[in-house]
Amino acid sequence: MNIKKNNLDYGRIHLEQIINASDFWSIIDMLKDDNSDFIHNRNIIVDTFKNNTLFGLRVIETNEMYKRETQKDSVFWPGTFYLLPCFCIENEKTAIMDTFILEDY
Repeated sequence: MNIKKNNLDYGRIHLEQIINASDFWSIIDMLKDDNSDFIHNRNIIVDTFKNNTLFGLRVIETNEMYKRETQKDSVFWPGTFYLLPCFCIENEKTAIMDTFILEDY
């Protein structure tokens, strides 16, 4: 599935395990900046990151995206490489999904 914004086509989306500390801190920072109630579960997020059960959706860069220099577009989480503003926590019985829509999306 590709995403589109303002009639611009972005690349394909894939589910990716969050293993990069920078991506992890971007999630925590955005939860804090958005005054999300989910920030109170930050210990769970830390544990899931340590246990490799924290996932996000990342857009695979296309040549067109590269030419348009879309990495800093508002559709992506600030400070990440094409990570969409959402995350998923996997556990044995359920998956918890929290999604954030940035103001100018």
